[in-house]
Amino acid sequence: MNWLTEHRAATIGAAGTVIGAIIGGVCTFLFGFWAKPDLRYEEGAYYAVGEISVVSLKLENFGGSDAEKVRVCTRFPKPLAQPPKTSNESDPLIFPVEFAKGHESVVGEVERIVPGQKLWITYAVQGKVHSTPDAKADFVTEISYKGGLAKSGQPFSILRQLVVPILCGAFLGYISGILRDWYRARVERNARADLAKQLVAEAMTPAGRERLEEIIQMLKQAEAARPAAPLQDSPGLPQPPGPVASA
Repeated sequence: MNWLTEHRAATIGAAGTVIGAIIGGVCTFLFGFWAKPDLRYEEGAYYAVGEISVVSLKLENFGGSDAEKVRVCTRFPKPLAQPPKTSNESDPLIFPVEFAKGHESVVGEVERIVPGQKLWITYAVQGKVHSTPDAKADFVTEISYKGGLAKSGQPFSILRQLVVPILCGAFLGYISGILRDWYRARVERNARADLAKQLVAEAMTPAGRERLEEIIQMLKQAEAARPAAPLQDSPGLPQPPGPVASA
C-alpha cells in the first residue's frame, strides 16, 4: 500500500480545499475587485534644490475602471513656494480656490485617473526639509475619489494574499489528515491489544479454562468425525510392479 492510498482521505480533502478555494478566490477577485477603481498612493522623500525642498506624490490606479474626481489633500511642515504640478499636462491639478503662495496646506483635484495610469504630483516648499531617500515623507492627509478613498501600500495580489495562504492551509490540512489517520490506527491497534489481553485474562480463570477445554474437545470430535481422504498416487513416482502371471 503506497502513501497516497494509505492517506487517501487527507489527500482528497487537501486537494478539494485547494481547488475550491482557488476557484472561489478567482471569482471573488474578478467580480468583486476588478470592476472597481483601486487608487494607491506613495509619498516620496524631500530633496533640497537650492533654497527650496521638493517632494513628489505618486498616484496609480490598479483597478479596472476610472478613478474620477480625485481629491488630494496635503499638509507640509513649511509653506509652499509654488503651485504643485503634475507629470502629465493633460491631467492638471485643479484647485478649488485660487492657490496662494505661503500656505502650508493645499487641496487639489484631478479629473480622472484611468486604469493602469501613473501620475506624479510635485510639491515645492520653502526652505530645507531634512529627509533621507529611505525616509518617506508624511504629508498626505486624505486622498478621495468618487466612490472611495485611496490607500497606501501594495494592492491586492492573488499570489501573495490568496494562493500562498491557500497552499499553507492545504498543507496544514494534509498534515492534520495524516495525524488523524495515524491516531485512528493507533486507537484501533490499542483496542485490539486490549481485547487480546482481556481474552487471555478470561482464559486464565477457571471458567475460561473450562470453556477452552470444551472448545478443544469440540475440535477433536470434529477432526475424528471427518472422513479420511483416500491416498492418491503422486505423479512422477514409479509404481510397484503388479503380480506376475505364471506360465
